[in-house]
Parts: sequence; C-alpha cells; structure tokens
Amino acid sequence: MWLHENAIVMTGVDPSFTRSQIDKLGERLRAGGPLSDEDLDLLARFQASLTGDLHETSSQVELAFLAALPGRIYEPTVRYKQLRSTVAKLQRQSTRLTAIQDLVGFRVVVADIAEQEAVRSHLPSDDQWKIIDRRHAPMHGYRALHVLRKGERGTVEVQMRTILQHRWADLSEAIDRISPGAKYGEGAPALRLTLKGFSDIIAILETAEQQVHPLDVPAELRHFREEFIKLLDTAILNLKEPLPP
Repeated sequence: MWLHENAIVMTGVDPSFTRSQIDKLGERLRAGGPLSDEDLDLLARFQASLTGDLHETSSQVELAFLAALPGRIYEPTVRYKQLRSTVAKLQRQSTRLTAIQDLVGFRVVVADIAEQEAVRSHLPSDDQWKIIDRRHAPMHGYRALHVLRKGERGTVEVQMRTILQHRWADLSEAIDRISPGAKYGEGAPALRLTLKGFSDIIAILETAEQQVHPLDVPAELRHFREEFIKLLDTAILNLKEPLPP
C-alpha cells in the first residue's frame, strides 16, 4: 500500500527532454524569477520520469523490511519534492537540478534503532545503494538513516526514521513554518536551540534503549519516552494552528 505525502501523484510519463534542458531549468529556478507554465510542466515531467526507479527501489526496500520485520505492514510514504523546497535547495547549494538526489523518494517509519538496523542489514549491498547515517552526525538536529539508490533515470532517496526521529522532523517542519530556515540552522535562535535540545534528548533516549534488550527496557525509560512523544505531539499540533492575520 502506498501513502502519498503530496496531493498529486505522478505516474510514468515519456519524458522527452534532455539533461541539458533540465539543468537550464534548474538555473531558472535558482534565479527565483517567475516561471512559465512550460517550466512547471518540464519539472513535473522530470520528476515523473523517475517514477519507475521509485517503485523499483520501494520493492527492494519492502523485501528488506519484511525480512527484518516479518508480519509487519510495509507502508512507505511517497515524496515528490515540492517546488518551494526544490528552489530553496538550488539556492542553498551550487548543484545542478539533475544532481539533486531527493527529487523523488519515500519514507519508512520503524519503531526504534534496533528495527532501523535490522532493515538496514537486509538492504542490497551493491554499488547502486549508498547509506547516509545522520543519526550520529545530525544535520541541524535532523537524525535519520537515509538510503540512496541509483536507478536507470536518477537517484531515489529513502528516509528511514524511528518514531522519535519522525516526530522531531514533523516538529522542525512546523517550526520552519513560523521561522523560515529553522530546519536548516537559520531562523530565530531560540527556536533553533529548541530543535537542538529535543534532538539531543532523542539521541540520549535512543542510545539508552540500545544498551538493553527491547524486553528489558526499564519501565521508567518507557514512561519517559511515552511522555516525551506526547510533548512533541502537543507542540506540533499547537504550531500547526492557523497563524494570526
């Protein structure tokens, strides 16, 4: 079953474009000026051309997921990078549009680090696959296990997060809404420190959980984890309230 983060889900389309055309489009996006309908259509067709690679990658991740966690339901959330995020990335980095590795991808959420590692151990190990571990080297507080797979047309990004890592990412998105750039280390200093503090707590929690067998996690640690998730959920809900005029 596929869950879709974006309202529009693209299927395989004959691309009929060249890499040069896409990279020139990237330069227009980076410039930040008005875009024509033709530009928007070209970007949509470029992303749509990666759909085959997306489904092939998901099929292989599903095999790893079910081998590691038999009996569990595999529900990837598909992500097509939105226009605003694509423009922002091009403006932050000196990269070509065809070189962006997360224009299409999907997210898989597992319970904890142990499950994350179990799925990781069943992934293919050939040169098509690359692991980026942001758990021990977080990016502005963001922790997750990213998997990149090179397909026939481009790269597909898989975000594999624990429940805690996913809640933090949702919080950073909510904070970024009121303080643009916060999830990239910009924005209001107090909000950046808040994100870092929550990220540090998650790292401590997940490190402590790794030290013991899942069945032997102390009741106090389980209780703290549950209350911490409630705190994150409340903060996310409050931040998603409509902004005042």
